[in-house]
Formats: sequence, C-alpha cells, structure tokens
Amino acid sequence: MLRVNTNLITLIITSLVILLILNFTIPNILLPYVKHHQSHPKDGIENLSFSQRFLHLMYFLAKAPLLSSLVLVVMCGVSIFLGSLIKIRPATLKSIGN
Repeated sequence: MLRVNTNLITLIITSLVILLILNFTIPNILLPYVKHHQSHPKDGIENLSFSQRFLHLMYFLAKAPLLSSLVLVVMCGVSIFLGSLIKIRPATLKSIGN
C-alpha cells in the first residue's frame, strides 16, 4: 500500500502557492521600469547586460503569467519532490522523510 507523506504534500502545495503569488506580483511591480529596448531588443537578448536581461525576464513573466507559472510550478514541484527522495544532506539534519 502506498504511504502518503502529508508533510511533503503540504510543503509542495505551500511552496507552489508562494511561488504563484510571487510570480504574479514581482514582475508586475517591476514592469514600469522596463524600457522598450529591454523588452524588445533589436540585436537580441545576448547583447543586453545582466540587469537588462533580468528586466527582460520580468517583462516576459508579466506578459505571459500563465505560461510562466506553469513552467515554474512544474520545475519547483518536481525539484521539491526529488529533493525529498535524494538524501544528499548531512545525517545530523532532520528532513521531512526522517
């Protein structure tokens, strides 16, 4: 019989809700600071500085919130789940599975 770890499920759901809240708010807060040449670079993204690339990413996240949320939720949920399975931390620390 499959044993369900409710602590792990709670951690995943809580993390994903926080991720969604941050994904919907932070890009919209930073959207007024994105200049046109950062949102639509003529020469490509690779010619932008790090801060301009970050603002370009925030522009994308604000303009495509559902797609970006879907990608982030899948990556975050899978990484939390795999992190609970793979024991690469010192044995003295308590984890959800211990």
